[in-house]
Amino acid sequence: MTRTTRLLPLAAALLLAPTSRAGDALYVAEYKFNDPHLTRLAPDGSGATPLSVIPTSDWLVVGLAVDAPAGKVYWTHGAFQQGAIRRANLDGTNVETIVSGLTNPRGLALHAAGGHVYWSDTSDRALYRVKLDGTGFQTVANTGNQLGRPTLDPAQGHVWFGDLGAGTIVRANLDGSNPQVIVSGADDPVALALDPTGGKVYWVDAQTVTNHVARANLDGTGVEVLLQFPLASSGLTDVAVDPAANALFFSDEITASEKGVWRAALDGSNPIRIHASPTGWNASAIALVGVSCTTSTVAYGAACPGSTGATPALTASRCAVTGCPFTLEVTNGLPSSTAFLFVGAAQANLPLGNGCSFLVAPVLPPLLPLPLDLAGDASVTLTLPAGALGAQPTLQALVSDPNAALGFSATGGLRVTVE
Repeated sequence: MTRTTRLLPLAAALLLAPTSRAGDALYVAEYKFNDPHLTRLAPDGSGATPLSVIPTSDWLVVGLAVDAPAGKVYWTHGAFQQGAIRRANLDGTNVETIVSGLTNPRGLALHAAGGHVYWSDTSDRALYRVKLDGTGFQTVANTGNQLGRPTLDPAQGHVWFGDLGAGTIVRANLDGSNPQVIVSGADDPVALALDPTGGKVYWVDAQTVTNHVARANLDGTGVEVLLQFPLASSGLTDVAVDPAANALFFSDEITASEKGVWRAALDGSNPIRIHASPTGWNASAIALVGVSCTTSTVAYGAACPGSTGATPALTASRCAVTGCPFTLEVTNGLPSSTAFLFVGAAQANLPLGNGCSFLVAPVLPPLLPLPLDLAGDASVTLTLPAGALGAQPTLQALVSDPNAALGFSATGGLRVTVE
């Protein structure tokens, strides 16, 4: 495949570029006997991509985590007396067992920097952790009750989990010391998600008399039910939040009209099912992740100012990872004008006069116009297609400016490596 051929899917994606921002990628695990599904999609539900990662023998996926910088996915197989936690590359290669022979594991919380995975066991009624090499098996909590899926706050050194028997949410140090009841009066808080910046803990509560999404302040005050589902379902399984996008995600495994993954605002408003589970499959775990890149974008060439003396800039605020959103921003252009984004296959330096140069060649279609706001800024977000993997596009924006010597100003060039 030629370099230019790899760039064509990227250029075409600009035609359909969405403008919303939400997370980087949402991973959904769905179970069916001997046929597990793992799907990656954009957080608005678009771009669903099946991933052939989880072996058929690990069909009961009840915990999921993704380490994007390492390119790894972790999962919990919850079959009774045959439970295990494994990981693999995101392309399905190099499947590794971290720990096996578990009784009835549920959930998975990954602390990659600390080198541990955490999970609960509904039969053992305990919370455990183990090192990523499978050593150092440790009991973190044992209240005598069934415990919900744990979640972590590594910055504060805490693990959070629900005590289903007591109807409480507990916070402890990562090693299990200093446990404190934070929220009381819940029923079955089966899975948790944290927003430390916003000061909230979210949970899904699912049993025979409750089936709702709730939240509270991190000190346990301000408990509120955000979304109530029919009690006949009681099928809520997992939850995740993206505070920067005002987005709450949760999964449901039972009722046909609800099965799949839902998204709502953080206050529970505007709920919408963004992914419906296929007939016969049940959504059991979700993971919302950011994406880190190993190769940064590289700026090259010189920008040239417009009639006001302002020099526009072109930057990328996200990583160029296939299957994930990628955001380009034009800033400091002529307010209320239009920037035109060019995509090329290589760097160039074609003098245009008045200190301006055209920095991409050859130019690939389409030419994307970006209306600038009153501050002279604009952004565009697109999902990079798999066909662009390995491409190194060059980008430049020209900003319409009738009073400039050439009728426009220009940003410098930007070379991006698509991973």
